[in-house]
Amino acid sequence: MADFVLLDGDQVEFVSRFGDATVVVEPGVIQGTADVSYRSKSLCLEGDEERVLVEGCRYVSGAFNIAGVGRLKIKRLGANQVSQKMTFKGRHVLLKGHAFEAVFEVQQPASQLQPPGRPLLDPVKSYQGQGNFRSANRDFKTD
Repeated sequence: MADFVLLDGDQVEFVSRFGDATVVVEPGVIQGTADVSYRSKSLCLEGDEERVLVEGCRYVSGAFNIAGVGRLKIKRLGANQVSQKMTFKGRHVLLKGHAFEAVFEVQQPASQLQPPGRPLLDPVKSYQGQGNFRSANRDFKTD
């Protein structure tokens, strides 16, 4: 089924629930690297998703109710987010599709007060979640 081609500057949206963690998500932006453009915006190609990073997102998890900080990344695209027909210099064009797998990487763990000692830190280093693309492209589709 045909879907919209992703273009430079399209939004990357993450769902706030990452397993046991609730993340205060911020949108990301994907940058297209194709030398070919549509309406003055470069097409996004397979591999461009790897450079999407949203830094400084706060989170809490279970009893760890003092917010920690981490970053959001795309872990793996959905099968319907990579064109099977349209390629550019050997790389597949990216499509809006439905959902991708995401990861939240903890950089500063959330914590829980443990009087009278030091706070107890969240031992989990990363949480799995999902996200999707929001494209400004409303008319250029492929496969």
